[in-house]
Amino acid sequence: MLVMIVVVFVICWAPMLIDNCLTAWQILDSERPGSILKHMYTAFTLMAYFNSCVNPIVYGFMSRNFRESFQKALCICWRKTPRRQLSVTQTRTASLRYGERSSSVLISHCAVSLQP
Repeated sequence: MLVMIVVVFVICWAPMLIDNCLTAWQILDSERPGSILKHMYTAFTLMAYFNSCVNPIVYGFMSRNFRESFQKALCICWRKTPRRQLSVTQTRTASLRYGERSSSVLISHCAVSLQP
């Protein structure tokens, strides 16, 4: 999968990087008004951005774990009512010891229930 990601990256980004280098070394004209080079530069830029769109597709075809996680994420987003409700309860106690006797003292108690 890593090799495939690198190959797609090189295919998508190489034309624009080569064009930028040739323009910086003044082998290609940087002005390009109305020439085919202007349209080629636009296509190369779109190819570079297209790389970001292709990566999830490559991950989806190459990784079963990615596909399963993506399906779970979509199921959670499309579910209308949540299955579980979050409930948080927090209690703190401190123990005091006087000689041979010990006792517990309740310091604070907080119960929070989050419901949709």
